[in-house]
Amino acid sequence: MIFPSEINFLLKMKNKISLFITIFLLVSLVTSPVYAQTTEDYPEYIVQPGDTLSYIATLFDVSMDEIQIINNLADPNSIYPDLRLKIPGYPGIKGLLTPVILGYGEIWQNLVVKYHADENTLIKINKLISPKTLYPGSELLMPIDENLPILNPVAVLNESKTFLENTAILNAKPYILFNENRKNSSLDFYTNDLIYDNNPDLTSVNSISDVIASISVSPLPLLQGDTLTIEITTRIPLNLSGNVDGKELIFFSNDNTNYFAFAGIHAMAPIGIINLTVSGSSDSETLFTNSQNLLLVAGNFDSDPNLNVAPEMIDPSITGPELEKITAITSVFTPEKYWDGVFLSPDTDYALEIANYDEKKEITSFFGTRRTYNADPTITFHTGVDFGGGVGLPIVATAAGKVVFAGALDVRGNATIIDHGLGVYSAYYHQNEIFVKTGDMVQKGQQIGKVGNSGRVDRANEYAGAGAHLHWEIWVNGTQVDPLEWINSGHP
Repeated sequence: MIFPSEINFLLKMKNKISLFITIFLLVSLVTSPVYAQTTEDYPEYIVQPGDTLSYIATLFDVSMDEIQIINNLADPNSIYPDLRLKIPGYPGIKGLLTPVILGYGEIWQNLVVKYHADENTLIKINKLISPKTLYPGSELLMPIDENLPILNPVAVLNESKTFLENTAILNAKPYILFNENRKNSSLDFYTNDLIYDNNPDLTSVNSISDVIASISVSPLPLLQGDTLTIEITTRIPLNLSGNVDGKELIFFSNDNTNYFAFAGIHAMAPIGIINLTVSGSSDSETLFTNSQNLLLVAGNFDSDPNLNVAPEMIDPSITGPELEKITAITSVFTPEKYWDGVFLSPDTDYALEIANYDEKKEITSFFGTRRTYNADPTITFHTGVDFGGGVGLPIVATAAGKVVFAGALDVRGNATIIDHGLGVYSAYYHQNEIFVKTGDMVQKGQQIGKVGNSGRVDRANEYAGAGAHLHWEIWVNGTQVDPLEWINSGHP
């Protein structure tokens, strides 16, 4: 039997114990240490071919030491492609941090939907001020949840198809599309809005026109000196036209389905934005016109030491007419494609005369390198690639084509220019001998001349053969572009 006095005692003890537990919990909350971000909380990055730890640290605005410490990397050179690295400096952010480039025809909201992204997180990690004014070519860090599928645009809302009609065609449930596209109802969709879904069996579409199956613009971001390539696949034969900052684009197709056009971007073009406009018509009826601004960024060009040449070699009365002549030759559009595949380096046959040439190969000046001559402070740029080597080394045609010039020029010396079709030309300067003549058809890899030091060559008068080299150029629709781009990757 329990007496009242015992009950009072027990109640008092219970209250004391409750008070003690409450105080203990409060103290624990106040004094518990704040732990650093655990390794499980770090977002990750997958190392790509060519990546260095220095590049990755710069990409994510952190130090190499921080990356090494949390990934237990003793040697910064020990990273390799497909290695997953934890990235510090992004508390509260999970997933796979992936550089994503805003593509042609895409807008900010498309990326948010496509990658299931949180807008505020994207703005924060990319330090964006006005995300809705991003241009195609803009690079963003995207935290991608690997457990969620990347969505694709599968329909476009227009006057001919309502949201519900598109839903029926796609055989999709409206509430799922609302959720995937961050919409509350069909009223939140507007004309030309893309509808995204994760069904891999559905064909991707674009918001430009129903008659376009796909359109791509590369490279993005665009650099000074690049060759801009526009590729369009259509559902019906079209007459395509366009321009880049007012300069005409000429499209070519072998099958009336797959079209492409090139534009050369000047090595000293003002950085910022350039405009790309594309139009399509059929039977004299314009079916679409699309105009977008692209991001143009600076090329990573070095500067050469000041070059000393004969004064007459930088006299505008000599250099001007010669450049006008070359520009006129390389601005002609031949509606036939002579080449196939990746271009060949014109120094390929040096290996026939120089043992272990691949190990000794020397490019003495790259395209785009900033230059000055004599006492003239005017900054120009190197219009091609210079391959070192002695007089008499063999020069080969970089691709099949037709010789449109073979002869002597004051500045460029003994020169050969080959038309490869579709507005693409290659040029070979300062030769000692020329093996071809105007009108000849040449094949890829065919020897067309020998290296020399004719024309404007730095210190060429110091001794016989001084400064001998091959200067090689690629022209695209009347503009010099980076030639190495044509031997490092293929074009349509």
